[in-house]
Amino acid sequence: MTTVHAELSQAGIRATPNRVAVLTLFRDHPHEHFSADQIYRRLAANTGSLSLASVYRSLTYLLDAALITSASLGNSRVIYELNRGEPHYHLVCNRCGVVRDAYDSTLKAACQSIAVEQDFTYAAASVVIFGECSDCRQKATRSVS
Repeated sequence: MTTVHAELSQAGIRATPNRVAVLTLFRDHPHEHFSADQIYRRLAANTGSLSLASVYRSLTYLLDAALITSASLGNSRVIYELNRGEPHYHLVCNRCGVVRDAYDSTLKAACQSIAVEQDFTYAAASVVIFGECSDCRQKATRSVS
């Protein structure tokens, strides 16, 4: 808990109980993707003053401080995750909704190249690839057999 308080302090953010709870959730699950509603449901039972609005406020502070990142998955679906300092992309299963991280240096290079060709300064890219995960493909194959 002390580390989370120190991290918020270093980022210039006051360590309110809600912000500490939200950042702790991300620290405890560094590779998971959460919607604001999922964060609220996980923390509401343990934090008496937590509301969905306070979750969104906490997320805004954490995003502004670059402690977490977000990605839009379309249809007004936004996910949040711990900023691990590694640019990556997301694979989203159309059947079960699982979100997986994908790392590809050639995709980053392509984004940078496209930006240069358009006389644009590259900062970041948000790429979401939709498809079907291997678990869902296997289930579909078994149900057909």
